[in-house]
Amino acid sequence: MIIIKVVSCRETVLVSHSKLGDNFGSSLLIRRSDHYSFDPNNGTESLEPWQVVYLDAEVIIKQCQTAMSHQKFPHPANCAWYLDCTVTPDAVMRTFFSTYVSECPYPQMFSDVTRQCEYRANQCQESSHCVPCWVRYASCIGKSEGLNPVSGMAWQPAFVECHKERTVFQGSCNSGTVFSPVTRACETPLNIPTLQGGWKPSCQGRRDGLYPDHRGQCDTFFRCQGQLFRGLQRCSHSGRKVLKSPLAFNPFSSNCEPLDNVPYPCGNRDENNDIGNNKPRWAFGTKKLTGVINHDFCWLKPDGRYMDIFGRCSHYFICKKGSTIHFKVCPSGIFNVMKRECDDDKTEIFRQPRPCGEMENPCLDLPDGAYEQPSVRSCSRKMYCERGFVIAVKSSCK
Repeated sequence: MIIIKVVSCRETVLVSHSKLGDNFGSSLLIRRSDHYSFDPNNGTESLEPWQVVYLDAEVIIKQCQTAMSHQKFPHPANCAWYLDCTVTPDAVMRTFFSTYVSECPYPQMFSDVTRQCEYRANQCQESSHCVPCWVRYASCIGKSEGLNPVSGMAWQPAFVECHKERTVFQGSCNSGTVFSPVTRACETPLNIPTLQGGWKPSCQGRRDGLYPDHRGQCDTFFRCQGQLFRGLQRCSHSGRKVLKSPLAFNPFSSNCEPLDNVPYPCGNRDENNDIGNNKPRWAFGTKKLTGVINHDFCWLKPDGRYMDIFGRCSHYFICKKGSTIHFKVCPSGIFNVMKRECDDDKTEIFRQPRPCGEMENPCLDLPDGAYEQPSVRSCSRKMYCERGFVIAVKSSCK
């Protein structure tokens, strides 16, 4: 026998469940918090001591064949169900308590006082000893069958199971996981989008190819194809002395290479990341002209801040006089290409072009360059595209 705690619409009760042969049984004697007990066998409340009486098909049939056959009795474990000796239940209810079990129309619940289906306001005085169901349990109104996130708590551990818009179970994911409204399952950070606080990068608004990890894992990269995420990969250190010559992903060549060949912030090339010498910054083939190759990120760009050209949403570089003088990472949030500064406001983040936000990426299929945008309130706007990303939007007002 298993003793479980059940909360009725009026007060806390104890119900004991047992397995009797092939029939599922439930104790009919319920101990209330006011020390009364209710016996559905005879429909009475009393101060009798605790005794175990089982509810199975034979007991219910016998009950309904007595002189009290026209009465209705509250279900011992479900506020919306009741035993009705005058009605033959449907096939669904037979799977739960064999026979004579009916359900109140939603959102009514069965009153063990009036023996009728009533609204919850009539079931509970909502005192400190009687917390109503709608407070204790998540609502399933308007939700799909099966598992759903709790309203207002998307991408958090809590979830609710729904059946015909009724709450049948409420639970929480294990530590380190949250409930995904996309997969409708508990997921680890690797399967949670970055916009929702996870580690899974978005491929929406990205061209096909390999991209560096946005979390700073320098030997990790991911593949996008058809704007779908195709998985994370790591550089293989097999056969190398990792401490002396580790490999990092080079976003320019899309290969794993020694640190001396990889640009800042993961590699050593131009690692001082500061102005003050004459050699070109970021000489990794970002521009190609007749007789001149390997020009700076900032070549021909106006002074200012620009988002990383490889789609790392929290990374940005600063241009001055056509040269890159700094490459930085936002302490939190992402680089806002409209404001051209770091931003952790979730509303602003969602307004950013993909892959960093939820708006369409206008640069996805455009060649690199600056594009005039429609004027807004006497202000002209210019959008800068690089490698299919919007890296900045610069406004100038008259």
